[in-house]
Amino acid sequence: MELKKPSKIKIPKQARSQKKVDQILQSDLRELSEESKGQLPSMRKILKKLSINHSKFYDYFPSINTLYNKFFLRMANERILHQKKIIEDHPTDETVQQLMKKLISYSFERFNEKPFRLLLVKKLYKIFDKSNNNQEFEKLFDIFTAPHLKAAARDKTNTFKKMDELEFRDSIRAHAYYVKQPFLEDNNFAGSKEHQQKCYEMAVKLFAS
Repeated sequence: MELKKPSKIKIPKQARSQKKVDQILQSDLRELSEESKGQLPSMRKILKKLSINHSKFYDYFPSINTLYNKFFLRMANERILHQKKIIEDHPTDETVQQLMKKLISYSFERFNEKPFRLLLVKKLYKIFDKSNNNQEFEKLFDIFTAPHLKAAARDKTNTFKKMDELEFRDSIRAHAYYVKQPFLEDNNFAGSKEHQQKCYEMAVKLFAS
């Protein structure tokens, strides 16, 4: 009996498109942003990098600002997932103040780890704020709810404020607003050591007993 060569598995068009979008957000746009030293890559540079024309670009994104917004959310999600791990690994004999210090230090180190990144974050914040997608951004913070409440439950320092899920969600959104507002105002305070300290103090007020 003759064995037939297996036919090549076809990836559905929708799956191929999603794979391409992921590639653009994960590597291509990140590389362009680094090359542009904090300036948002222009459409011309994006098309050249991707080796596609305008028509093909719009198969993936309705507009260039949609691309920027998805890139902003991807960066935010990466940061939040790392912070979630910090909360999950928080020792029972360390205070909530120590936890807040670690979480906020990580965020501001990310802002400032490369000279261009703070400028890029400011530009992305402004574009995203005009997109009316703030609810999508705020939902990302819900990932902190379960780990934080578990950390509070196993805490041996009695420094965690007793909170239910609703109060925690309200508090984490209030803190996120406090962090981002200076970026939207194009304030030199944004991303500074003073901003970092103020965010830490706000976090202690919100989450410490």
